[in-house]
Amino acid sequence: MTNGFDASALDLWAEEILNIAQKDMPKKTKKFMNQEGQKLKKITKQKAKQAVKKKTGNYLKRIKKGKVYTYKGNGGLSVRVYGAAPHSHLLEQGHNIKNKKDGAVLGRTRAFHILDKSGREFQQEFQNDVENFIDEIAREL
Repeated sequence: MTNGFDASALDLWAEEILNIAQKDMPKKTKKFMNQEGQKLKKITKQKAKQAVKKKTGNYLKRIKKGKVYTYKGNGGLSVRVYGAAPHSHLLEQGHNIKNKKDGAVLGRTRAFHILDKSGREFQQEFQNDVENFIDEIAREL
């Protein structure tokens, strides 16, 4: 005999409500995901302003939020935030600095990993928002 609380039934119930929300209330669910994408985009832009001090072209202007789509792996809805600037991968992952004459590597620029950091930072807030959304859907049922 254990003195504990088994939350697996609650997890299944929350998952079932989320499935109902996705199938029966697609407009509300898509609207929710769009709002969450906008929040993540805002956090990403703030992090980019803090991290990258130099003028980087249109890097900040080209941080975009994609459309809500059905993810292939689990069939759930997803939205992504990405850097659409042609040089965003250079700021995200860093790159070698080469000599223009002979191509010798002189050093390496710093990688900022802005999208990764902002995604990890937003994860807890997103989980809280999903729980609130599930509660709202449960009240409507």
